[in-house]
Amino acid sequence: MTAVLPTKAIENRKTSNFVFWNRTRIYVLVLSLTCITFMQMNTMTFTFTIICMDDIVEDHHRIWNHTDTHWFERPTDKSMLFSGAAIGGLISLIPAVPLISNIGLRNVQTISGLISACGALLFPFAVSMGFYTSFLCRVLQGMGSAILFTTVGVVPGVWAPAGEVNTFMAILSCAFQLSNIICMPVSGLLCESSFGWRSIYYLFGSITLVIFILFWFTYSDDPEIHRNVSQKELSKISSGKPTTLKKREQVPYLKVSTDPTVYISWISCFGGNVGFFVLSLYGPTYLREVLKFDVKETGFLTALPFILAAVCKFSVGQISDKLTFLSEKARFVFFASMSQFGLAAGLAVMALTSSRLIAQIAFNFCIVCSGLNIMGVIKCVQLRCLQHVHFVLAVISFGAYSVQFIAPIIVSFICPDNTPEQWTILFLLVSGVIIACNVAFPFCTKSEMTAALPTKSIEERKTSKFVFWGRTRIYVLFLTLTCITFMLMNTMTFTFTIICMDDIVEDYHRIWNHTDTHWFERPREKSMLISGAAIGGLISLFPAVPLISSIGLRKVQTISGFISACGALFFPFAVSMGFYTSFLCRVIQGMGSSVMFTTVGVMPGVWAPSSEVNTFMAILSCSFQLSSIICMPVSGLLCESSLGWRSIYYLFGSITLVMFILFWFTYTDDPGTHRNVSQKELSKIKDGKPQTITKREPVPYRKMIADPTVLISCISYFGGNMGFFVLCLYGPTYLREVLKFDVKETGFLTALPFILAAGTKFSAGQVSDRLTFLSEKARFVFFAAVSQVGLAAGLAVMALTSSRFIAQIAFNFSIICSSLNIMGVIKCVQLRCLQHVHFPLAAIAVGAYFIQFLAPIIVSFICPDNNAEQWTVFFLFISVVCVACNLGFPIFTRSEAADYTKKSEVTEEKC
Repeated sequence: MTAVLPTKAIENRKTSNFVFWNRTRIYVLVLSLTCITFMQMNTMTFTFTIICMDDIVEDHHRIWNHTDTHWFERPTDKSMLFSGAAIGGLISLIPAVPLISNIGLRNVQTISGLISACGALLFPFAVSMGFYTSFLCRVLQGMGSAILFTTVGVVPGVWAPAGEVNTFMAILSCAFQLSNIICMPVSGLLCESSFGWRSIYYLFGSITLVIFILFWFTYSDDPEIHRNVSQKELSKISSGKPTTLKKREQVPYLKVSTDPTVYISWISCFGGNVGFFVLSLYGPTYLREVLKFDVKETGFLTALPFILAAVCKFSVGQISDKLTFLSEKARFVFFASMSQFGLAAGLAVMALTSSRLIAQIAFNFCIVCSGLNIMGVIKCVQLRCLQHVHFVLAVISFGAYSVQFIAPIIVSFICPDNTPEQWTILFLLVSGVIIACNVAFPFCTKSEMTAALPTKSIEERKTSKFVFWGRTRIYVLFLTLTCITFMLMNTMTFTFTIICMDDIVEDYHRIWNHTDTHWFERPREKSMLISGAAIGGLISLFPAVPLISSIGLRKVQTISGFISACGALFFPFAVSMGFYTSFLCRVIQGMGSSVMFTTVGVMPGVWAPSSEVNTFMAILSCSFQLSSIICMPVSGLLCESSLGWRSIYYLFGSITLVMFILFWFTYTDDPGTHRNVSQKELSKIKDGKPQTITKREPVPYRKMIADPTVLISCISYFGGNMGFFVLCLYGPTYLREVLKFDVKETGFLTALPFILAAGTKFSAGQVSDRLTFLSEKARFVFFAAVSQVGLAAGLAVMALTSSRFIAQIAFNFSIICSSLNIMGVIKCVQLRCLQHVHFPLAAIAVGAYFIQFLAPIIVSFICPDNNAEQWTVFFLFISVVCVACNLGFPIFTRSEAADYTKKSEVTEEKC
């Protein structure tokens, strides 16, 4: 195919006499690059001027004679201004994608540019007015730049000939480097000149206004309707492109979002953005405060790596276009690997060196490497999604703004004093995140366009007109994930709030003038409350299995959700009433969460196609990590806020109620009875599955109990749960009492390993689904071994080290390893037991709740004083238990479906 447009259509176009020497696309490229460069500059100027805005504080005290603290002197307010641009970007991204689909890039980008210019021009005035107006301007700056990533992906697809797409993308992505190259030295010069820092915003804001007016009048969303594009150039641009690139279509959001290539690319880009934006946002601060350069040197040294990155990026675009002897995937995997692992290595060097010169070289190397990712991840999604790439890039932007929002919080938490030791911890953490997010990218991504789903003729069913774009199972998956996450959060909130509930003791003595010991001061009662949830889980598990067999998962889980919500909502009131009412609420919370393990095994077998079962299981099992990721930092913030610890229970309980009402009305126990499941999707779900999986049958309890695979699996998981639940239940206590972190630090540090574990677990599901050259047993034995041996090793390191830093790393490592067992033991019993899997999972849950009941007794016996020596003994004991319980798993387990899963001859005759 030489050209998409017919010759007659090309000849009948009206063109101007001036056609830029048949290079109008180059003018459009440079114009677009200039526009997005200045949008980016408007958002990042504050990251430099923050080091030279002290005059507003001096004027506050000297001219206006105020004695109170100026808002600019408060680190929290500064961090909020850093995050303001990210918040604006997040707000603006939501409507950006549908707007581009409906009114085109030209209109949306012009509006964004004008908003960005206003945010820059008004910022000096806003600073003089106060913190809230300044924050509003930062939000406006972020809203203006939200479309930047999208532009980098869309313009090359529309305006570049097929042989120049990589070069166009590389040049446009130089906006991230050019903005620093221009902004940092110019800001450094103007900050120390008589014009002052305010002049920077007036200069950049004014230029932004001018270039976006020019953009409005000279850009078009299709080269065919641009009067300055000659017929010759239009033929060159159109040659070899699919016609879909030239049509505006509705974005198939769910199909794109559930494409493994897309979401693995999102995860990869998120990891890279963590490194890049930490360096972009805090590069000037690091150079000024840690490496001790002056303001002018900081400006030029911050710009230097971006100059080098722009040159490298332009070169790799040319190189990528010419490496035609390599496949597209080989090219983007090569550049993505160089980019992300080079960035991680550079950050590690910055963390470990004490030489200012080496640190500066590593800083440059990191930013240069990060610039190569435009030919890696971004190129991958551009090939995969074509005309819908703006949606994928918008999500990448969403992740980037999330990073910019979270980064100031993390930096202020880890580096409050800007010491080299604090920055060492930050850089090592970021390096680890980058590696974790990029491990799956080379294996799970594809370069081909997304293929249409195969069609099958099946019996006509009554379906709704809205079928979630043929991805109802994804909606059901995430609804179920959210429900079980909040059930688990309701049970574990107490394990955190126990460290910030001292007000009930103070009120007991101070307000009510009691002189006796309050029940919350007695360790035995605290241990009983921790065990209460386990007792509730054990009580509820016994009827759960026959109930699921007789009335289905939907009804059982909805009842459990309402019970869990009630246990959370009534807990603050119960605490005020006394120990026994508090214990009752803890039992109710445990009763509500007892069905979680069963849900993780049952739901994928019913709703997931055969090729997605591992991924569904991995995602659902992330509830154990997500609950800590959400619960711990939120609890830490609310505990130290004016709302207090009681607000945590009211918040989580209320959300749980809402989610389970939604679950009741939109979940079914069989995809075939769900009105939003299309015929095509139903065929995909049922293809290749045994018929028994979707039918309820009596559970063959005796046969399953006598099955060595089931028995050994339960023992194995008991050992793993011993380590996992000890870390979950006593992680906050260990961090607070032994490692001596404060309450807020404890909240974030407890959540950190669960964040990493969720990413690892999600990748493990993808990897397991793709290791088809290995047998099922080889796969689940591999993941079980990595999980349990890694957990035991991490616990041993925690026991034997005297370093707080190493102990924290080992704590993270243990929890990450434990998360992989979903692809080990749980996958084993799911393969073995099929439609009866809810019974062994219930048995595993019994073991888990028994551990939660037993652990407080063991901990109170071995670690009564919470000193390091006692925890050493405890961790070594748990490590030995993990190893001992898992020795028989690789030898005695089988992957084949057991005979009791197959239909009997009598059943077949009746049918």
